[in-house]
Amino acid sequence: KLARFYAEEAARLQNAAVIPDHLKDAERMRRWLLYSWKEGFVAPPVAIRLGPFKDTERTKKAFGLLEAHRWLVSAPGAEVDGKPRKEAFRIVRGTE
Repeated sequence: KLARFYAEEAARLQNAAVIPDHLKDAERMRRWLLYSWKEGFVAPPVAIRLGPFKDTERTKKAFGLLEAHRWLVSAPGAEVDGKPRKEAFRIVRGTE
């Protein structure tokens, strides 16, 4: 009984520490934006082309989470990669 308890407790604790894939993706995108992307604004098509994922859905989900948590702020019309973009975001760096 004691061995079973400890085995079940170890499994419970390990499962509690699992980070969902969509949160891992958002963190990976956040780090790419902060440390690899030098501009102050970003647009999803540019992030899809140059960012950590070459997948539209993953990128847009990551952007949605980052916007919800205020790491990205909507900035329609901002210039990104030399062009004004309808859908663009200002990247929040540090304690802005």
